[in-house]
Amino acid sequence: MTQAPVPYRGEIWTYSPTVAGHEKPATLGADRMLVISRSEVNALLPSVVALPLEAAPRMPALAVPLTGEDPIGEVSAIVYRPTQLYRPWLAQRLGTVSQATMRQIVGALVSLMADRGEIWTYLPTIAGREAPSSLGADRMLVISRAEVNAALPGVVALPLEAAPRMPGLAVPLTEEDPLHDVSAIVYRPTQLYGPWLVEQIGTLSQATMRQVIGALVGYVSE
Repeated sequence: MTQAPVPYRGEIWTYSPTVAGHEKPATLGADRMLVISRSEVNALLPSVVALPLEAAPRMPALAVPLTGEDPIGEVSAIVYRPTQLYRPWLAQRLGTVSQATMRQIVGALVSLMADRGEIWTYLPTIAGREAPSSLGADRMLVISRAEVNAALPGVVALPLEAAPRMPGLAVPLTEEDPLHDVSAIVYRPTQLYGPWLVEQIGTLSQATMRQVIGALVGYVSE
């Protein structure tokens, strides 16, 4: 069996739609993805966090255009659509974007995030769309801003779990939050289809949300 590649942060990859029994979710859209998760973490997990590259982003203010210093041009990194990309899907490495481009992407991610995150439950299937099994947890922390959520069919969210695989990249909720004994899984940001959301449980404290933002920024920075 061929070993899955370990991509580095900042690399652009093409991917195969189906490998090893895992089906590529239709939400990926683009055929080229920019890996934004830290290189050393990518080697430890079966998936990486990546952004689609598209020529015509729906929200240009939350997309970072690639430049002449990058391996490809005339496309933008879609910051509002972070995706868990299964490593065996990765097919061909196209190159690495510049440090300047990666700094812009981190800044755009920070501007995407809300001051106070909401916790929601969700249903796995609504309106004919099936939630990917990779979501795992049945409660999600929405971290994208309300005005962005209103303009798009999906929100950016983190799973909440009691036993994170990597505690160093998970933020425990406290008694000041609507739930505790769970942690926000920073290494698994995903776009969650809005109609899946069922019930709002409550809003995270500002202190916890600051920790979540700091941990997420650390996860995509080197």
